[in-house]
Amino acid sequence: MKIIKAWAPPVGLGWGKWIDIYEHTALVGFKVSFNSESKVKSTFDVEILEGGHIMSKKYIGPISTQFISKNCMCKTKVRFKSHTIGQMIIIKVKD
Repeated sequence: MKIIKAWAPPVGLGWGKWIDIYEHTALVGFKVSFNSESKVKSTFDVEILEGGHIMSKKYIGPISTQFISKNCMCKTKVRFKSHTIGQMIIIKVKD
C-alpha cells in the first residue's frame, strides 16, 4: 500500500496542486481512499484525472473508490479543495 499526504486549501482559495498517485503501463485496476487527518474535520472536493482519460471525475470526500485505467503508459493525478477550513488529506493507494 502506498500512502501519500496532500493539502486541501480552505474554501475560497481554489484547488490544491495536482499530486501523482499512481503510474502504470497496461490495463490495471487499483483502490484508493481519501480521508482527512486534520484535527478539525471538513468534507472536501476530490478531482481525479485518471490515467488515459481526458475528462476528470469529481467526488466529495472522505471517500474510498476503485479505478480501472486504460491500457496505456499513464499517471493518475488528484487534487483537493476543502468545503470549510484547510485539510491535510491522507491518500491510500492499493493494487
